[in-house]
Amino acid sequence: MKEIAIYLRLSKADKERTRESQSIQNQRALLYKAIREDASFGEYPITAYIDDGYSGLQQDRPALCTMMQKIRQKKVVAVFVKDLSRLSRNHVFLAGFMEKFCPTYQVDLIAVGDGYDSRKEQFVQTATRLRALFYECYSKDISYKVRNALRSKKENGEYAVARPPFGYRREHKGIWRTEPKEAECIRRIYASFLRGDSQKEIALEESTRGFTIYPVKVHRILHDPVYCGYFIWNKNRMSEYIPNKNITLPRDEWKVQKGTHEAIISETVFLKTWQKLQKVSRDNKKFVQNTKSFKKL
Repeated sequence: MKEIAIYLRLSKADKERTRESQSIQNQRALLYKAIREDASFGEYPITAYIDDGYSGLQQDRPALCTMMQKIRQKKVVAVFVKDLSRLSRNHVFLAGFMEKFCPTYQVDLIAVGDGYDSRKEQFVQTATRLRALFYECYSKDISYKVRNALRSKKENGEYAVARPPFGYRREHKGIWRTEPKEAECIRRIYASFLRGDSQKEIALEESTRGFTIYPVKVHRILHDPVYCGYFIWNKNRMSEYIPNKNITLPRDEWKVQKGTHEAIISETVFLKTWQKLQKVSRDNKKFVQNTKSFKKL
């Protein structure tokens, strides 16, 4: 038996807001009410497809892909959404879904908030295309503003990252402070390595002290200039054309800041450690060569 599909989506940005109209619960209530009031679909069961925490620019959302597969299998009679932006903020995808995909499989599309109903011939399609284009432009504009805000915070010494590295904790306005026990663990890791202990031996030793440390984490700690007071950012950016695609920026565009957080080890110890590692990545070599403070050592 065919079903009615209701598609619900909530982006990460929507989660951070308190607007009740953006919640999954209210989307669901609105769509169930619309279905109950439409006599054409009274006999069909309803299945909800939910993508919670996904951008409208992404086309590989799990629930959306599952719903589209059900449509291809001719198991869906109609798709209900709160508005077209819930379905997608990419106007090319949205146009294809509305004008080709749904008609091909004889599926009705109803966007309650936008007043769109594919069964109504009098609906002005041009207005829908313009609305879809607006949704995409709005999403890109918000993304651009968020990136600029994060950049401004970093330039002012505020760490706009999700989580500080091991050894630090976040305080007011994104300022990092050392976490005493973890900082002492990091100092032991550097000291043990300079004494000749292997990364595996260091990881085992720290594990006996109550820390969850693996050799790969030891390797990352020994290579990270954050522990001698440096912070490197602007190493990559999100692609404007491919959702969730990071693009590595040229080395000369990287930003290096010092003095915005407390160092756990000295620059001398850090440089000696890198020299002892021998197998240093190409980017780290350039960082050492191009940082004046390291040249003086």
